[in-house]
Amino acid sequence: MNTSLLDDKSLADPDVQERPEAYYHALHERPIFYDARLGFYICSRYRTMREILRNTEVFSSVDSQSMDSLRPPPPEVVAPEMPPPAAAPPLDLEGLEYRLKQTKALGVLTKLALKNQIDDLIADLDAFHQKHEGDLAALRERFDLLLLKVTSLLQDGEPDLAREIAEARDGLWRLLADPTEFAKLSA
Repeated sequence: MNTSLLDDKSLADPDVQERPEAYYHALHERPIFYDARLGFYICSRYRTMREILRNTEVFSSVDSQSMDSLRPPPPEVVAPEMPPPAAAPPLDLEGLEYRLKQTKALGVLTKLALKNQIDDLIADLDAFHQKHEGDLAALRERFDLLLLKVTSLLQDGEPDLAREIAEARDGLWRLLADPTEFAKLSA
């Protein structure tokens, strides 16, 4: 691979960001490289980075720059100011539940198996909220895997429903993880 790509391009270039493979290969041939446009070194090998991070006597940024001498990043790498994200649409649990029950994309036995898995997760969340049993991170992982299973089963037969469920993921988890909201759901 020709490492002159590193001299001609930068990680700041939009075309490199969109298709970085050739740039990464060139970095691998020159594992420590200073990107002048960005103003910092790039280390592309794990072993070298580990050595740098562990050897704080040699590799230290202490006193390398004062707050007065810090340079602003080049304008081409500064992200444009983005508008605030739009508020999420209200979560229609009843509508999603109805559509899941009515879909022809899932067979009866698949729906029953999913319902059992959902019921088990709800029971474990209830135990977490009521008795502080279990680990919320582990419950989140189960929730994410279950949601992934549902969306992947629906993606061919009902892609719109799969997309809506995937988009509702964070809102659903907020309801399940919050003890007050969860109590309202199970009431």
